[in-house]
Amino acid sequence: MPEEFHVVTHRALTGSQRAALQRLFDSEYLAEYGAWDPDRPYGYSPASVHPDDQRR
Repeated sequence: MPEEFHVVTHRALTGSQRAALQRLFDSEYLAEYGAWDPDRPYGYSPASVHPDDQRR
């Protein structure tokens, strides 16, 4: 099955999706960059959109 990606803005994410992104980013980058804040981009990813790979 081919993978599908959908790009969504931060405003379009549900609360649980935002929480999942925070857990993901914090598990990788918390010590070096601090807590994830979608309004304060890290140097590695200044985007305000994220791919959504949930199968529909």
